[in-house]
Formats: sequence, C-alpha cells, structure tokens
Amino acid sequence: MLTEREEFAASLARLKPALAAKSVVPGTSHIWFDGATAQAYDGGFGVKLKLKTDIECGIPGLPLMNLLQTSPLKEATLE
Repeated sequence: MLTEREEFAASLARLKPALAAKSVVPGTSHIWFDGATAQAYDGGFGVKLKLKTDIECGIPGLPLMNLLQTSPLKEATLE
C-alpha cells in the first residue's frame, strides 16, 4: 500500500484516543488493519475508521504514528 504520508498520519491520529498506553494485553496498544478499516481498542473504548489498505494485521500504534509524524518522506508504504 503506497499512500501520502501526511494524510495517512492524520487518519491514524484519529485512533490515538483508543490506544492503550500501558496494558497487560499487548494488542490493545496496536492499530488493527483488515483491508477496509483501521481500528484500535484499549479494552474500554474503541475507534474504527474506513481506510482501504492491502494489509491485514496489527501494528504497534504509537511507534507507527511517531514514525509517520517524524518522517520527511512524502509517501509511505506498508507491506
């Protein structure tokens, strides 16, 4: 999936309130992609947004968002 980095980062930032900062369940700190949506759930609060991707997986949310926010690149690729 190749996408414009700033737009992608802005979309994912909407999931930040639902990412667990510290948890005994590691998946609650992840952003989950299923091909049609991106979602986060901290065990009590969840956010789901429409986002077409070519991946179906979970990625640690805060490291991904930090990488996207600090990168100087115009585009981002997830494989």
